Amino acid sequence: MEEDPIEVAVAAVKAADKWQQEAEMDVVRSIAAARNAGVTWQAIADALGKKQPNIVRKYGPLLEETREVRVRVVE
Repeated sequence: MEEDPIEVAVAAVKAADKWQQEAEMDVVRSIAAARNAGVTWQAIADALGKKQPNIVRKYGPLLEETREVRVRVVE
């Protein structure tokens, strides 16, 4: 029995969408690792060939960045 070309096309669209979502999560994970390594948002934007504010706007909300400040003990 021959496959319905519409079902084949819809399945291809679903597969491509799933791949795109997984690839986007890989980008987010890579950005998180870069930020943990101390890479600036500007350097990440340069690597992606985009403007820094756009990268922060797109990926910043997907990350949870914390900063810890401690009192230095001076003896």
